[in-house]
Amino acid sequence: MMQAPGGSDEDRDGGFDHGGWSVNYWNEKMGKVMVAVTAGVT
Repeated sequence: MMQAPGGSDEDRDGGFDHGGWSVNYWNEKMGKVMVAVTAGVT
């Protein structure tokens, strides 16, 4: 499950308090993986 990976105030629906979790972990490899997953390559 992934919700609100971008900003701390992103997608607060349903009381979700953990937005922005990926900001501290984002790197070039994560970007490539996310593009591949979104494109349906993997």
